[in-house]
Parts: sequence; C-alpha cells; structure tokens
Amino acid sequence: MFRRLSVWLVFLILGVNVPDLVAQTGDISTLVEGFNKSYQWCERVAMSGCVTAKWNNKPDLYMESHFVFFNDGWQRTKRVGKWSYTDVKTGAEKEKNNEFLVPDIIQTLYTSDATSHLFYDYRGITGRHQQSKALVYKDGESRAKIARAIQDTGAPALGYFSPFSRRRISEFFDNTPASLREDEVNGVHCQVIETEIPEGYVTAWIAPELGYTLQKCVLIKEAGKHVDTDGDPFGHINPSMGEPLAVKRMIYELTNVQVENIDGVFVPASGQYTYTEELEGGKANTGTFTFAFSDVDLNPQFEANSFAFAVPEGTRVEYILENRRNVGGFKWADGRIVADVDENDTTTIENTVVAIREGNVTPREAALTLDSPKPSQEQRLPISQETRRYLWLLLAAAILLAGGILLRYRADRAAKS
Repeated sequence: MFRRLSVWLVFLILGVNVPDLVAQTGDISTLVEGFNKSYQWCERVAMSGCVTAKWNNKPDLYMESHFVFFNDGWQRTKRVGKWSYTDVKTGAEKEKNNEFLVPDIIQTLYTSDATSHLFYDYRGITGRHQQSKALVYKDGESRAKIARAIQDTGAPALGYFSPFSRRRISEFFDNTPASLREDEVNGVHCQVIETEIPEGYVTAWIAPELGYTLQKCVLIKEAGKHVDTDGDPFGHINPSMGEPLAVKRMIYELTNVQVENIDGVFVPASGQYTYTEELEGGKANTGTFTFAFSDVDLNPQFEANSFAFAVPEGTRVEYILENRRNVGGFKWADGRIVADVDENDTTTIENTVVAIREGNVTPREAALTLDSPKPSQEQRLPISQETRRYLWLLLAAAILLAGGILLRYRADRAAKS
C-alpha cells in the first residue's frame, strides 16, 4: 500500500496527471490491438495486383509487375506474375536487365507444416530452359520465407517491410514502450505511435475510423546502432552507385494509402512507398514503389491445384539448405525434384556397385570405367559438371560399401579360424 502511494506521490511531484497517463496507456493497448486485427483481411485472400518501381540510380528504367496472389492462413502463399522493364526514353520494353534476360514469368510458393518450411522461387524464360531456373529453399524460420514470398506484391500493405524486419509492423509494439500523439494524414484523423526496437525507429500513423489501418509509416535503421533482419549489427556495402559505399542509414516510408471498404472490411487498396539507403559521402540510393490491388476476394474457395508449383518439365533446380549451402544437379520432373541423371548413367552406377561388391572389379577399375567414353558417346549429350559430381559421390559411396563388406568378410574368417 505504501509503495503504491509513493508511486502516485512521485507522479504528482513531477507534475504528471495520473489519470491522463493511465488513459494514454489504455489507448495504446487498444490501438495496438486494433492495429493487429487490421491485417486479418489478408490472412485468407485471393487477389490481383500491380507493383511499379523506379530507382534514382537508374532514371531511364521503369519496372512494372502484374501478378495474382493467394494466401491460405500464411501456411501457403503463392504469387504468379512477371516483371517488365521499360526504357523511359524510348518506351520500348527491354529484354535484358544488367545483361540478364528478363523472365517471362515469376512464380513463388511458400508452404509450411509442423516440421518444415519450403520456399520455391521460379524465374522462367519461354523457350529457353537453360536460362530458366528454380530455387528451392529449406529453412526453419517461417517469417523469412513469408517476407520473401510477398516482397514484390506490395508487401507493406500486408504489414511486412523487408529488409527492415521479418516481423509484421503491428508486432513491433507488443510489450514495447511507446509514445502516442494525434495527427492528420490526407484529411484522415490518425493516432501516431512511436517506439524504438532492436531493428530501428518506428513511427506509424493509424486511423481508428478506417478499421485501424496504417495510413503512413516511417522506419529508420542506423548502422552501428540497430540490427538487421538476422539480428546481426546492421551495416553493409552498396555498389549500386558505381562504387562500393558503406550504408549509413536505411529509411522505409509508406504514404498515399487509399483504403476501400470491401464487404465491410477496410482494405489498403493502393499506396506508395520508398526505400532509401543513405551512403557514405552524402550519396543515397532510393527506390520508389507503388502498389494497387484489384479483384480482392476475402473468402476464396481454393482449388486442389491452387498452391501447386507448376513449372516446365526439365527446369534446372538448385536446392538451398538451412546452412545456405547450394546443392545443384537437380531438375523438375513429374511435380517433384529429381537428380539430373539419365537412365543409362543410373544403370551403369548400379552395375558398377554390384561388380565391386562381388569382387569382379577393383574400385580403381570401376572409376576408370565410369569416366571412360562409351561407344555411343558421340550420340549422347555431355554429362554436366553437376551430374559428374553426383556420379562420383555415388561411386565413393559404392567404394565405402564394398570396403565395409570386405572388412566384415575378413573379420568373419578371422573369427572362424
């Protein structure tokens, strides 16, 4: 009792109006609760969208993406679309960007269950399978994949601001001290909540009268003070200005949000955001983006193949493990990842393993046999480096197996004698 009275007495001495303080704390709690609920609209949704992008270091290049997006409770998300690159001066669509062919189609798919999280990323070029490639990431951190799966879909409208943080912005204020004030954005009354988290400074303009939707936000991350999305000290080199320059500050800003009432739900249907990296020497690299959603279905009936990863047969696949190590030599076939080894090579490996096991050939002779040209070599496609690596791995496994069998055989003979 004495401690409680002492706290109130301190507030009175400092000139703090205790009822106002309690009211503000309650207002922040109510505001954060409403803010979290404002993103329920995208928990399960099907919609189309368009995102545009322009960078100050590439003033003659205009980028535009049209896509469809499905989300099923963040357990499955899928985006199918394409980027187009246009020369601002001529109006012509470019086939290449930085000497790389522009993909005709981009497909991303994120799936998760109780044991695994997989992210599929396909960049395809029609009629050029050698330039097309699919990446499959295995990662135990679901938020990293969610952020990556929606990064080109107007992700700030869904609450995600990668690379500022992997968390949704509404989660920044959970159990975090924050201040509250009032402001107006484009004629809409807003509650402005501010805080600092390990990732940086956060200021958000929230409109209670529009379903607590985000009308504006400014996120700032400083090198040497805040952390990156992996929790490591923030700071990296940006070479985009023609020379490698250290990034001093990152600024992410969302503006011009237009909210639509769809079936009684407030949805941020369009808006603009900028991403700036302030560099050493007073330079800055800024990207300006717009997003617009259409055909928003808040109660979609997904079909059985809505979340299928559909890419052309034979597409090259790289598998990225949790330690970020790339494993190549795979292809996409029959709806799954398979080793890029033809039937003849598989048969040769199986026969070689049998020959070693039965003692009809030594491991060295087997290696020379596998690596020697076949009579029909001229009619066959050359074995890729990845495939050759795969064959050698299988051969090594066969040698180890044969060696184990031989040691066991000698041990058994020794025991009998």
